[in-house]
Amino acid sequence: MSKITQLLESAKSVEDRSKTMMGLVDKWEPYGLLEGCDAHAYDKAHMALLLENQIKQVLVESTIQTNLGGASFATGAGEQWAGIALPMARKSFGDITSKEFLGNQPLNMPFGLIFYLDFKYGANQPGGIPGTRFNQGESIYGNTFTSQIQSNVDPLGGLYGSGRFGFSVNEYNASVATGSVTPSTASFADVNFNSAISASVAAGNVRKLTIASASVVLPNLDTTAVRSFVVTSSAVSEANLFPEFSSYNSTFDTLTLITSGSYSPAAMTVYYSIATKDNLRGDFEDTTARPLTGSAAINSVDIAPRSEYIAAKSRKLKYSFTQEAQQDYNAFQSINIEEESTAVLTEYITKEIDLEMLDLVSQAGNNTSEVWSAKSNRFFQKATNTFTDAAAGAGGYYNSQGEWFQTLGYTIEKVSKKIHQKTQRGEATVLMCGPSISAIIESIPGFSASGDGKQYTVGTREAGKFKNKYKVIINSYMQDNQILMAYKGSSLTDVGGVFAPYIPIISTPLVYNPETFTMSKGMSTRYGKKITMPQYFGKVFVADLESL
Repeated sequence: MSKITQLLESAKSVEDRSKTMMGLVDKWEPYGLLEGCDAHAYDKAHMALLLENQIKQVLVESTIQTNLGGASFATGAGEQWAGIALPMARKSFGDITSKEFLGNQPLNMPFGLIFYLDFKYGANQPGGIPGTRFNQGESIYGNTFTSQIQSNVDPLGGLYGSGRFGFSVNEYNASVATGSVTPSTASFADVNFNSAISASVAAGNVRKLTIASASVVLPNLDTTAVRSFVVTSSAVSEANLFPEFSSYNSTFDTLTLITSGSYSPAAMTVYYSIATKDNLRGDFEDTTARPLTGSAAINSVDIAPRSEYIAAKSRKLKYSFTQEAQQDYNAFQSINIEEESTAVLTEYITKEIDLEMLDLVSQAGNNTSEVWSAKSNRFFQKATNTFTDAAAGAGGYYNSQGEWFQTLGYTIEKVSKKIHQKTQRGEATVLMCGPSISAIIESIPGFSASGDGKQYTVGTREAGKFKNKYKVIINSYMQDNQILMAYKGSSLTDVGGVFAPYIPIISTPLVYNPETFTMSKGMSTRYGKKITMPQYFGKVFVADLESL
Protein backbone atom coordinates (compact mmCIF):
# COMPACT_ATOMS: atom_id res chain seq x y z
CA MET A 1 0.00 0.00 0.00
CA SER A 2 1.44 3.39 -1.02
CA LYS A 3 1.88 6.26 1.43
CA ILE A 4 -0.83 8.27 -0.37
CA THR A 5 -3.25 5.35 -0.03
CA GLN A 6 -2.45 5.12 3.66
CA LEU A 7 -3.15 8.83 4.10
CA LEU A 8 -6.53 8.43 2.40
CA GLU A 9 -7.54 5.52 4.61
CA SER A 10 -8.89 7.82 7.35
CA ALA A 11 -11.07 9.63 4.83
CA LYS A 12 -12.35 6.33 3.48
CA SER A 13 -13.26 5.05 6.93
CA VAL A 14 -16.10 7.56 7.30
CA GLU A 15 -17.53 6.60 3.93
CA ASP A 16 -17.04 2.89 4.59
CA ARG A 17 -18.77 3.16 7.98
CA SER A 18 -21.72 4.92 6.36
CA LYS A 19 -22.00 2.18 3.73
CA THR A 20 -21.74 -0.49 6.42
CA MET A 21 -24.55 1.09 8.43
CA MET A 22 -26.81 1.29 5.38
CA GLY A 23 -25.99 -2.35 4.59
CA LEU A 24 -27.07 -3.35 8.09
CA VAL A 25 -30.39 -1.54 7.58
CA ASP A 26 -30.99 -3.56 4.39
CA LYS A 27 -30.07 -6.75 6.26
CA TRP A 28 -32.42 -6.28 9.23
CA GLU A 29 -35.37 -4.45 7.68
CA PRO A 30 -37.02 -7.59 6.19
CA TYR A 31 -37.33 -9.06 9.71
CA GLY A 32 -39.59 -6.20 10.88
CA LEU A 33 -37.30 -5.30 13.79
CA LEU A 34 -36.71 -1.79 12.44
CA GLU A 35 -40.36 -0.77 12.35
CA GLY A 36 -41.11 2.36 14.34
CA CYS A 37 -37.55 3.67 14.07
CA ASP A 38 -38.40 6.56 11.78
CA ALA A 39 -38.51 9.35 14.35
CA HIS A 40 -35.11 10.51 13.13
CA ALA A 41 -33.22 9.65 9.97
CA TYR A 42 -30.46 7.87 11.83
CA ASP A 43 -32.68 5.73 14.11
CA LYS A 44 -32.86 2.76 11.75
CA ALA A 45 -29.10 2.65 11.23
CA HIS A 46 -28.46 2.76 14.96
CA MET A 47 -31.00 0.05 15.75
CA ALA A 48 -29.56 -2.11 12.95
CA LEU A 49 -26.10 -1.79 14.51
CA LEU A 50 -27.54 -2.69 17.91
CA LEU A 51 -29.18 -5.81 16.48
CA GLU A 52 -25.93 -6.73 14.73
CA ASN A 53 -24.07 -6.49 18.04
CA GLN A 54 -26.77 -8.62 19.66
CA ILE A 55 -26.71 -11.40 17.05
CA LYS A 56 -22.91 -11.62 17.32
CA GLN A 57 -23.30 -12.04 21.06
CA VAL A 58 -25.95 -14.75 20.52
CA LEU A 59 -23.53 -16.65 18.28
CA VAL A 60 -20.80 -16.36 20.91
CA GLU A 61 -23.15 -17.66 23.60
CA SER A 62 -24.32 -20.48 21.35
CA THR A 63 -20.71 -21.52 20.67
CA ILE A 64 -19.90 -21.50 24.37
CA GLN A 65 -22.95 -23.53 25.29
CA THR A 66 -22.54 -26.16 22.58
CA ASN A 67 -18.90 -26.76 23.51
CA LEU A 68 -19.37 -27.28 27.21
CA GLY A 69 -18.90 -31.04 26.96
CA GLY A 70 -21.21 -33.61 28.50
CA ALA A 71 -24.92 -33.20 29.05
CA SER A 72 -26.22 -29.64 28.90
CA PHE A 73 -29.73 -28.30 29.28
CA ALA A 74 -29.11 -25.31 26.96
CA THR A 75 -32.60 -23.97 26.19
CA GLY A 76 -31.07 -20.59 25.43
CA ALA A 77 -28.81 -21.81 22.65
CA GLY A 78 -28.87 -21.06 18.96
CA GLU A 79 -31.92 -19.95 16.99
CA GLN A 80 -34.31 -20.38 19.93
CA TRP A 81 -32.38 -17.86 22.05
CA ALA A 82 -31.99 -15.51 19.05
CA GLY A 83 -35.78 -15.48 18.72
CA ILE A 84 -35.99 -14.19 22.30
CA ALA A 85 -33.02 -11.85 22.46
CA LEU A 86 -33.45 -9.91 19.22
CA PRO A 87 -37.09 -8.79 19.68
CA MET A 88 -36.30 -8.09 23.34
CA ALA A 89 -33.38 -5.86 22.41
CA ARG A 90 -35.53 -4.01 19.89
CA LYS A 91 -38.38 -3.55 22.35
CA SER A 92 -36.35 -2.62 25.41
CA PHE A 93 -33.60 -0.46 23.97
CA GLY A 94 -35.53 0.99 21.04
CA ASP A 95 -38.16 2.78 23.14
CA ILE A 96 -36.51 3.90 26.36
CA THR A 97 -37.68 7.30 27.57
CA SER A 98 -34.25 8.91 27.76
CA LYS A 99 -34.03 8.74 23.96
CA GLU A 100 -36.32 11.77 23.96
CA PHE A 101 -33.59 13.73 25.76
CA LEU A 102 -30.35 12.15 24.55
CA GLY A 103 -28.90 11.00 21.28
CA ASN A 104 -28.76 7.24 20.81
CA GLN A 105 -25.42 6.21 19.35
CA PRO A 106 -24.64 2.48 19.66
CA LEU A 107 -21.02 1.51 20.14
CA ASN A 108 -19.49 -1.03 17.77
CA MET A 109 -16.69 -1.64 20.30
CA PRO A 110 -16.56 -1.59 24.11
CA PHE A 111 -15.09 1.92 23.99
CA GLY A 112 -14.89 4.90 21.68
CA LEU A 113 -14.25 8.62 21.31
CA ILE A 114 -16.69 11.47 20.87
CA PHE A 115 -15.17 14.24 18.73
CA TYR A 116 -16.25 17.85 18.46
CA LEU A 117 -14.72 21.21 17.58
CA ASP A 118 -14.39 24.22 19.82
CA PHE A 119 -13.45 27.66 18.55
CA LYS A 120 -11.62 30.17 20.73
CA TYR A 121 -10.47 33.76 20.46
CA GLY A 122 -6.88 33.87 19.21
CA ALA A 123 -6.33 37.40 20.54
CA ASN A 124 -7.73 39.86 23.05
CA GLN A 125 -10.12 42.72 22.30
CA PRO A 126 -9.11 44.61 19.10
CA GLY A 127 -6.46 47.12 20.02
CA GLY A 128 -4.83 44.58 22.31
CA ILE A 129 -6.89 45.36 25.38
CA PRO A 130 -6.93 42.51 27.92
CA GLY A 131 -10.39 42.74 29.44
CA THR A 132 -13.72 41.11 29.82
CA ARG A 133 -15.10 41.41 26.30
CA PHE A 134 -13.00 39.21 24.00
CA ASN A 135 -10.26 37.33 25.81
CA GLN A 136 -7.68 35.10 24.19
CA GLY A 137 -8.41 31.43 24.85
CA GLU A 138 -12.11 31.87 25.62
CA SER A 139 -14.81 30.24 23.50
CA ILE A 140 -16.32 32.41 20.78
CA TYR A 141 -19.69 30.92 21.77
CA GLY A 142 -19.43 32.51 25.20
CA ASN A 143 -19.77 30.89 28.58
CA THR A 144 -23.16 29.20 28.78
CA PHE A 145 -22.22 26.65 31.41
CA THR A 146 -19.72 27.15 34.20
CA SER A 147 -20.10 24.49 36.89
CA GLN A 148 -22.63 23.03 39.28
CA ILE A 149 -21.40 25.54 41.86
CA GLN A 150 -22.15 28.44 39.52
CA SER A 151 -25.19 26.87 37.92
CA ASN A 152 -28.25 28.67 36.59
CA VAL A 153 -26.25 31.72 35.51
CA ASP A 154 -27.10 33.82 32.49
CA PRO A 155 -24.78 33.28 29.52
CA LEU A 156 -21.88 35.71 29.25
CA GLY A 157 -18.83 36.35 27.11
CA GLY A 158 -18.57 35.88 23.38
CA LEU A 159 -21.49 37.60 21.65
CA TYR A 160 -23.66 37.68 24.79
CA GLY A 161 -24.21 41.20 26.07
CA SER A 162 -24.39 44.68 24.60
CA GLY A 163 -21.89 46.00 22.09
CA ARG A 164 -20.14 42.69 21.47
CA PHE A 165 -19.71 43.13 17.74
CA GLY A 166 -16.24 44.65 17.55
CA PHE A 167 -13.89 41.67 17.27
CA SER A 168 -13.74 41.43 13.48
CA VAL A 169 -13.85 45.17 12.69
CA ASN A 170 -10.83 47.40 12.04
CA GLU A 171 -10.68 49.30 15.32
CA TYR A 172 -9.35 52.82 15.69
CA ASN A 173 -8.22 54.61 18.81
CA ALA A 174 -7.87 58.19 19.96
CA SER A 175 -6.73 59.96 23.13
CA VAL A 176 -9.25 62.15 24.95
CA ALA A 177 -7.89 64.94 27.12
CA THR A 178 -9.09 65.43 30.68
CA GLY A 179 -10.75 68.73 29.79
CA SER A 180 -12.98 67.08 27.16
CA VAL A 181 -14.63 64.80 29.75
CA THR A 182 -17.36 66.05 32.10
CA PRO A 183 -18.21 63.64 34.95
CA SER A 184 -21.57 63.62 36.77
CA THR A 185 -23.74 61.28 38.79
CA ALA A 186 -25.91 59.07 36.61
CA SER A 187 -29.67 59.16 37.01
CA PHE A 188 -32.15 56.33 36.73
CA ALA A 189 -33.06 57.60 33.25
CA ASP A 190 -29.39 57.45 32.18
CA VAL A 191 -29.40 53.68 32.76
CA ASN A 192 -32.71 53.19 30.93
CA PHE A 193 -34.53 52.54 34.23
CA ASN A 194 -32.70 49.22 34.60
CA SER A 195 -33.68 47.84 38.01
CA ALA A 196 -30.61 45.55 38.09
CA ILE A 197 -28.39 48.50 39.02
CA SER A 198 -31.01 50.79 40.59
CA ALA A 199 -29.47 50.37 44.06
CA SER A 200 -26.05 51.50 42.78
CA VAL A 201 -27.66 54.47 41.04
CA ALA A 202 -29.50 55.47 44.21
CA ALA A 203 -26.25 55.24 46.20
CA GLY A 204 -24.48 57.49 43.71
CA ASN A 205 -22.03 54.79 42.64
CA VAL A 206 -22.76 55.06 38.91
CA ARG A 207 -21.08 57.84 36.91
CA LYS A 208 -21.91 59.49 33.60
CA LEU A 209 -18.93 60.65 31.54
CA THR A 210 -19.79 63.09 28.76
CA ILE A 211 -17.21 63.63 26.00
CA ALA A 212 -17.71 66.98 24.27
CA SER A 213 -17.12 67.52 20.53
CA ALA A 214 -17.08 63.75 20.04
CA SER A 215 -16.81 63.89 16.23
CA VAL A 216 -13.69 66.05 16.56
CA VAL A 217 -12.06 64.09 19.40
CA LEU A 218 -12.91 60.76 17.73
CA PRO A 219 -12.57 61.48 13.99
CA ASN A 220 -15.12 59.72 11.75
CA LEU A 221 -16.64 57.74 14.65
CA ASP A 222 -19.55 55.46 13.81
CA THR A 223 -22.35 57.09 15.81
CA THR A 224 -24.60 54.05 15.34
CA ALA A 225 -22.10 51.64 16.93
CA VAL A 226 -21.16 53.50 20.12
CA ARG A 227 -22.12 50.57 22.33
CA SER A 228 -19.12 48.66 20.97
CA PHE A 229 -16.67 51.39 22.07
CA VAL A 230 -14.37 50.70 25.02
CA VAL A 231 -12.20 53.04 27.06
CA THR A 232 -9.10 52.76 29.19
CA SER A 233 -7.62 55.19 31.68
CA SER A 234 -6.34 55.20 35.23
CA ALA A 235 -9.92 55.45 36.51
CA VAL A 236 -12.02 53.78 33.80
CA SER A 237 -11.63 50.39 32.17
CA GLU A 238 -13.68 47.96 30.18
CA ALA A 239 -14.40 46.05 33.40
CA ASN A 240 -16.49 48.87 34.95
CA LEU A 241 -18.03 50.22 31.74
CA PHE A 242 -21.74 49.63 31.02
CA PRO A 243 -21.71 49.57 27.19
CA GLU A 244 -25.48 49.02 26.96
CA PHE A 245 -26.02 52.59 28.17
CA SER A 246 -23.49 54.32 25.89
CA SER A 247 -25.15 56.90 23.64
CA TYR A 248 -24.43 59.68 21.17
CA ASN A 249 -26.29 63.00 21.01
CA SER A 250 -26.13 64.44 17.48
CA THR A 251 -27.60 67.79 18.57
CA PHE A 252 -24.76 68.54 20.99
CA ASP A 253 -22.16 66.21 19.43
CA THR A 254 -21.55 64.45 22.75
CA LEU A 255 -20.68 60.84 23.56
CA THR A 256 -21.99 59.60 26.91
CA LEU A 257 -20.43 56.66 28.75
CA ILE A 258 -21.78 55.08 31.97
CA THR A 259 -19.31 53.58 34.43
CA SER A 260 -19.39 52.23 37.96
CA GLY A 261 -17.30 53.36 40.91
CA SER A 262 -15.57 56.67 41.53
CA TYR A 263 -13.96 58.79 38.82
CA SER A 264 -10.73 60.78 39.00
CA PRO A 265 -10.11 63.19 36.11
CA ALA A 266 -7.54 61.68 33.79
CA ALA A 267 -6.85 61.36 30.08
CA MET A 268 -8.39 58.28 28.47
CA THR A 269 -8.04 56.29 25.30
CA VAL A 270 -11.18 55.36 23.37
CA TYR A 271 -11.17 52.36 21.04
CA TYR A 272 -13.87 52.79 18.41
CA SER A 273 -14.99 51.90 14.89
CA ILE A 274 -15.43 54.48 12.17
CA ALA A 275 -18.29 55.17 9.77
CA THR A 276 -17.61 54.20 6.17
CA LYS A 277 -17.79 56.88 3.49
CA ASP A 278 -17.27 57.06 -0.25
CA ASN A 279 -13.77 58.42 0.29
CA LEU A 280 -12.96 56.63 3.57
CA ARG A 281 -13.59 52.92 3.65
CA GLY A 282 -12.46 52.44 7.23
CA ASP A 283 -11.55 48.80 6.67
CA PHE A 284 -8.24 46.94 6.51
CA GLU A 285 -6.81 48.38 3.26
CA ASP A 286 -3.67 50.44 3.78
CA THR A 287 -2.38 52.73 1.05
CA THR A 288 0.26 55.42 0.87
CA ALA A 289 -2.40 58.07 0.26
CA ARG A 290 -4.59 56.93 3.13
CA PRO A 291 -2.57 55.07 5.76
CA LEU A 292 -4.44 53.26 8.46
CA THR A 293 -4.87 54.98 11.78
CA GLY A 294 -6.46 51.92 13.29
CA SER A 295 -5.10 48.49 14.08
CA ALA A 296 -3.39 46.87 11.11
CA ALA A 297 -3.67 43.44 12.71
CA ILE A 298 -6.46 41.08 11.74
CA ASN A 299 -7.81 39.17 14.71
CA SER A 300 -7.86 35.41 14.68
CA VAL A 301 -10.01 32.55 15.87
CA ASP A 302 -8.24 29.38 16.94
CA ILE A 303 -9.65 25.94 16.18
CA ALA A 304 -9.47 23.66 19.20
CA PRO A 305 -10.26 20.00 18.34
CA ARG A 306 -11.70 18.14 21.32
CA SER A 307 -12.41 14.50 22.03
CA GLU A 308 -13.93 12.71 24.97
CA TYR A 309 -13.46 9.07 25.84
CA ILE A 310 -16.54 6.94 26.38
CA ALA A 311 -16.43 3.35 27.62
CA ALA A 312 -19.14 0.76 28.12
CA LYS A 313 -20.13 -0.08 31.69
CA SER A 314 -21.97 -3.22 32.79
CA ARG A 315 -25.11 -4.15 34.67
CA LYS A 316 -25.76 -7.72 35.78
CA LEU A 317 -28.58 -9.74 37.35
CA LYS A 318 -29.29 -13.45 37.77
CA TYR A 319 -32.24 -15.68 38.54
CA SER A 320 -32.74 -19.27 39.70
CA PHE A 321 -35.55 -21.81 39.41
CA THR A 322 -36.00 -25.52 40.02
CA GLN A 323 -36.26 -28.22 37.41
CA GLU A 324 -39.74 -29.06 38.75
CA ALA A 325 -40.91 -25.47 38.24
CA GLN A 326 -39.71 -25.53 34.66
CA GLN A 327 -41.49 -28.82 33.99
CA ASP A 328 -44.74 -27.78 35.72
CA TYR A 329 -45.06 -24.43 33.96
CA ASN A 330 -44.32 -26.01 30.62
CA ALA A 331 -46.72 -28.93 31.12
CA PHE A 332 -49.73 -27.05 32.51
CA GLN A 333 -49.50 -23.63 30.81
CA SER A 334 -46.93 -24.10 28.01
CA ILE A 335 -44.94 -21.30 29.64
CA ASN A 336 -41.19 -21.16 29.15
CA ILE A 337 -40.05 -20.00 32.55
CA GLU A 338 -36.60 -19.14 31.20
CA GLU A 339 -38.05 -16.84 28.58
CA GLU A 340 -40.39 -15.14 31.06
CA SER A 341 -37.67 -14.66 33.64
CA THR A 342 -35.28 -13.29 31.04
CA ALA A 343 -37.91 -10.76 29.93
CA VAL A 344 -38.47 -9.55 33.51
CA LEU A 345 -34.75 -9.15 34.20
CA THR A 346 -34.17 -7.37 30.91
CA GLU A 347 -37.06 -4.99 31.57
CA TYR A 348 -35.80 -4.27 35.06
CA ILE A 349 -32.25 -3.55 33.88
CA THR A 350 -33.67 -1.33 31.13
CA LYS A 351 -35.67 0.66 33.68
CA GLU A 352 -32.60 1.21 35.81
CA ILE A 353 -30.59 2.33 32.79
CA ASP A 354 -33.35 4.72 31.81
CA LEU A 355 -33.53 6.20 35.31
CA GLU A 356 -29.75 6.54 35.31
CA MET A 357 -29.85 8.46 32.01
CA LEU A 358 -32.66 10.69 33.27
CA ASP A 359 -30.72 11.39 36.45
CA LEU A 360 -27.81 12.45 34.25
CA VAL A 361 -30.17 14.82 32.43
CA SER A 362 -31.53 16.09 35.76
CA GLN A 363 -28.05 17.04 36.99
CA ALA A 364 -27.34 18.89 33.75
CA GLY A 365 -30.74 20.59 34.05
CA ASN A 366 -29.57 22.43 37.18
CA ASN A 367 -27.68 24.67 34.77
CA THR A 368 -30.97 26.31 33.74
CA SER A 369 -33.71 26.16 36.34
CA GLU A 370 -36.70 28.04 37.73
CA VAL A 371 -38.86 27.59 40.84
CA TRP A 372 -42.67 27.58 41.02
CA SER A 373 -45.06 26.95 43.90
CA ALA A 374 -48.26 24.93 43.54
CA LYS A 375 -49.81 27.01 46.33
CA SER A 376 -51.90 29.87 44.95
CA ASN A 377 -50.32 33.33 44.99
CA ARG A 378 -47.04 32.17 46.46
CA PHE A 379 -44.14 33.75 44.62
CA PHE A 380 -40.50 32.73 44.66
CA GLN A 381 -37.97 35.53 45.26
CA LYS A 382 -34.67 34.72 43.55
CA ALA A 383 -32.72 37.38 45.41
CA THR A 384 -33.40 35.79 48.80
CA ASN A 385 -34.31 32.19 47.80
CA THR A 386 -37.56 32.54 49.74
CA PHE A 387 -41.28 32.54 49.03
CA THR A 388 -43.70 35.40 49.68
CA ASP A 389 -47.49 35.15 49.77
CA ALA A 390 -49.52 37.84 48.02
CA ALA A 391 -52.50 39.26 49.92
CA ALA A 392 -56.00 39.21 48.46
CA GLY A 393 -56.63 42.33 46.43
CA ALA A 394 -52.92 43.04 45.94
CA GLY A 395 -51.45 43.53 42.49
CA GLY A 396 -50.76 40.27 40.72
CA TYR A 397 -53.22 38.31 42.86
CA TYR A 398 -54.87 35.32 41.17
CA ASN A 399 -58.41 34.60 42.30
CA SER A 400 -58.81 30.98 41.23
CA GLN A 401 -56.70 27.83 41.35
CA GLY A 402 -56.92 27.48 37.58
CA GLU A 403 -55.61 31.00 37.02
CA TRP A 404 -52.67 30.28 39.29
CA PHE A 405 -51.89 26.99 37.52
CA GLN A 406 -51.44 28.95 34.30
CA THR A 407 -48.43 30.68 35.84
CA LEU A 408 -46.67 27.29 35.69
CA GLY A 409 -46.97 27.60 31.91
CA TYR A 410 -45.12 30.91 32.09
CA THR A 411 -42.36 29.32 34.18
CA ILE A 412 -42.01 26.46 31.67
CA GLU A 413 -41.82 29.00 28.85
CA LYS A 414 -39.13 30.91 30.73
CA VAL A 415 -36.89 27.84 31.01
CA SER A 416 -37.54 27.00 27.36
CA LYS A 417 -36.49 30.48 26.26
CA LYS A 418 -33.32 30.22 28.36
CA ILE A 419 -32.44 26.92 26.65
CA HIS A 420 -32.85 28.67 23.30
CA GLN A 421 -30.69 31.57 24.48
CA LYS A 422 -27.88 29.25 25.57
CA THR A 423 -27.96 26.81 22.66
CA GLN A 424 -28.90 29.21 19.84
CA ARG A 425 -30.63 26.14 18.36
CA GLY A 426 -34.20 26.12 19.55
CA GLU A 427 -36.53 25.99 22.50
CA ALA A 428 -37.26 22.88 24.50
CA THR A 429 -39.00 20.10 22.59
CA VAL A 430 -39.89 17.71 25.42
CA LEU A 431 -40.71 17.83 29.11
CA MET A 432 -41.08 15.00 31.60
CA CYS A 433 -42.73 15.03 35.01
CA GLY A 434 -44.37 12.81 37.60
CA PRO A 435 -48.11 12.12 37.80
CA SER A 436 -48.88 14.95 40.26
CA ILE A 437 -47.36 17.69 38.13
CA SER A 438 -48.79 16.14 34.99
CA ALA A 439 -52.27 16.59 36.48
CA ILE A 440 -51.55 20.32 36.82
CA ILE A 441 -50.18 20.68 33.28
CA GLU A 442 -53.12 18.77 31.80
CA SER A 443 -55.52 21.25 33.44
CA ILE A 444 -53.87 24.31 31.87
CA PRO A 445 -55.37 25.75 28.67
CA GLY A 446 -53.06 24.93 25.80
CA PHE A 447 -52.62 21.26 26.69
CA SER A 448 -53.94 18.77 24.14
CA ALA A 449 -54.23 15.16 25.26
CA SER A 450 -52.99 12.29 23.13
CA GLY A 451 -55.44 9.42 23.34
CA ASP A 452 -53.07 7.00 21.63
CA GLY A 453 -49.87 8.43 23.09
CA LYS A 454 -46.71 6.39 22.83
CA GLN A 455 -46.20 3.77 25.53
CA TYR A 456 -42.56 3.43 26.50
CA THR A 457 -41.04 0.24 27.85
CA VAL A 458 -40.21 1.59 31.28
CA GLY A 459 -43.65 2.44 32.66
CA THR A 460 -43.90 5.87 31.08
CA ARG A 461 -46.20 7.22 28.44
CA GLU A 462 -46.76 10.27 26.29
CA ALA A 463 -49.60 12.34 27.78
CA GLY A 464 -49.95 14.84 24.95
CA LYS A 465 -48.64 18.22 23.82
CA PHE A 466 -48.42 21.46 25.74
CA LYS A 467 -48.87 24.63 23.68
CA ASN A 468 -48.46 22.42 20.63
CA LYS A 469 -44.67 22.38 20.98
CA TYR A 470 -43.69 20.43 24.10
CA LYS A 471 -44.12 16.66 24.17
CA VAL A 472 -45.33 15.86 27.70
CA ILE A 473 -44.18 12.51 29.12
CA ILE A 474 -45.43 11.08 32.43
CA ASN A 475 -42.87 9.05 34.34
CA SER A 476 -44.23 7.11 37.31
CA TYR A 477 -40.78 6.71 38.83
CA MET A 478 -39.80 10.35 38.64
CA GLN A 479 -39.55 12.70 41.61
CA ASP A 480 -42.81 14.57 41.94
CA ASN A 481 -41.41 18.06 42.35
CA GLN A 482 -39.33 18.31 39.16
CA ILE A 483 -40.03 18.95 35.50
CA LEU A 484 -37.19 17.96 33.18
CA MET A 485 -36.95 19.87 29.90
CA ALA A 486 -34.66 19.47 26.92
CA TYR A 487 -34.09 20.53 23.36
CA LYS A 488 -33.32 17.76 20.88
CA GLY A 489 -32.77 18.54 17.21
CA SER A 490 -33.21 16.38 14.15
CA SER A 491 -29.53 15.77 13.45
CA LEU A 492 -27.25 13.27 15.15
CA THR A 493 -25.10 15.91 16.85
CA ASP A 494 -27.87 18.34 17.77
CA VAL A 495 -28.31 16.86 21.25
CA GLY A 496 -26.94 17.59 24.70
CA GLY A 497 -25.80 14.06 25.54
CA VAL A 498 -25.36 10.52 24.31
CA PHE A 499 -26.70 7.14 25.37
CA ALA A 500 -24.41 4.56 23.77
CA PRO A 501 -25.57 0.94 24.13
CA TYR A 502 -23.06 -1.71 23.14
CA ILE A 503 -24.62 -5.17 23.59
CA PRO A 504 -28.22 -5.05 24.89
CA ILE A 505 -28.49 -8.58 26.32
CA ILE A 506 -25.64 -10.86 27.35
CA SER A 507 -26.72 -14.24 28.71
CA THR A 508 -24.89 -17.01 30.51
CA PRO A 509 -25.74 -20.69 29.91
CA LEU A 510 -28.19 -22.38 32.26
CA VAL A 511 -26.12 -23.79 35.09
CA TYR A 512 -27.26 -26.72 37.28
CA ASN A 513 -26.46 -26.85 40.93
CA PRO A 514 -25.92 -30.61 41.49
CA GLU A 515 -26.64 -30.29 45.21
CA THR A 516 -30.00 -28.48 44.97
CA PHE A 517 -31.03 -29.27 41.39
CA THR A 518 -31.74 -25.57 40.81
CA MET A 519 -30.97 -23.89 37.53
CA SER A 520 -29.41 -20.42 37.38
CA LYS A 521 -28.88 -17.98 34.60
CA GLY A 522 -27.23 -14.55 34.51
CA MET A 523 -28.10 -11.50 32.41
CA SER A 524 -25.85 -8.57 31.60
CA THR A 525 -25.81 -5.48 29.40
CA ARG A 526 -23.12 -2.99 28.40
CA TYR A 527 -23.56 0.67 27.52
CA GLY A 528 -21.92 4.09 27.76
CA LYS A 529 -23.18 7.59 28.57
CA LYS A 530 -21.96 11.15 28.26
CA ILE A 531 -23.35 14.67 28.71
CA THR A 532 -21.67 16.85 26.11
CA MET A 533 -23.71 20.08 26.22
CA PRO A 534 -25.51 20.82 29.52
CA GLN A 535 -27.02 23.91 27.89
CA TYR A 536 -29.54 21.68 26.12
CA PHE A 537 -31.32 20.84 29.40
CA GLY A 538 -33.42 22.72 31.92
CA LYS A 539 -35.54 22.09 34.95
CA VAL A 540 -38.51 23.50 36.87
CA PHE A 541 -38.67 22.84 40.62
CA VAL A 542 -42.25 22.67 41.91
CA ALA A 543 -42.78 23.44 45.60
CA ASP A 544 -45.82 22.93 47.86
CA LEU A 545 -47.32 20.00 45.95
CA GLU A 546 -48.66 18.75 49.27
CA SER A 547 -50.92 21.81 49.43
CA LEU A 548 -53.12 20.47 46.62
